[in-house]
Amino acid sequence: MHFNCNDIEKTDEVKIKSKIEGLIYNIQRYSLHDGPGIRTIVFLKGCPLKCPWCANPESQSSHIEKMGEEQVGKIITVGDVMDIVKRDKAFYRRSGGGLTISGGEPLMQPVFTKALIDEARSEGINIAVETSGFQKWEVISELLKDVDYVLFDIKTMDSDLHEELMGVDNEVILQNIKNLSCLNKQITVRIPVIPGYNDSFQNLFETAKFCHDIEIRELHLLPYHQLGVHKYKKLNREYMLNHIKPDNKDKLISDAKKIQDECGVIVKVH
Repeated sequence: MHFNCNDIEKTDEVKIKSKIEGLIYNIQRYSLHDGPGIRTIVFLKGCPLKCPWCANPESQSSHIEKMGEEQVGKIITVGDVMDIVKRDKAFYRRSGGGLTISGGEPLMQPVFTKALIDEARSEGINIAVETSGFQKWEVISELLKDVDYVLFDIKTMDSDLHEELMGVDNEVILQNIKNLSCLNKQITVRIPVIPGYNDSFQNLFETAKFCHDIEIRELHLLPYHQLGVHKYKKLNREYMLNHIKPDNKDKLISDAKKIQDECGVIVKVH
């Protein structure tokens, strides 16, 4: 087989990218969530936000740690991740699925995330990224320019409350999603709805209005649950929201319908 210089350069580039390492804590195959179709979700470790309701507290630290008897976190190469992702290409094609890069926060490992995106793109695999958007715009624009689908979390429109709960304000986050909406990406905004914190009709309505104004047409409301509470004890951490009970889903569905009718944004309750 004959290679010209460009072929050799591209081959060397693929080899280099495949050896880039990142820190993950899970790979989940055959998922029907977090993007269209059947997907493989790669969960990266490390997050700049400290949401007190986080259902995956093992995702927050940027270090390998122990959760009970389990080691959480693994250094892995892009090539090894893609070997797993590529196993299900036939399912992606049939279902419109693909790879979802999640976290933690993928934007905290930009070199690894970019290499994963590039490798998936070279394989013709649909790419979704889940993010809370707390990163420099220069990094976001470079990372997300080649993805197909962005799942963007907005916790609350109230900047003071955001800083109180998550440890950072939301000014950068909201500006980044405004910028991202100009790149003609398919974006879905999601709100983890936490009773007593961000579940007011006003906050949900303001988020939907914000989406409408920047031409994002879909908003997903994620009802509160306590499925990850047992992990805090294993991490020797205290779960701070034991007093919170799951919200009335019927009320949330009713609010979603009112908001959809008033704002012209599709609002779904999961």
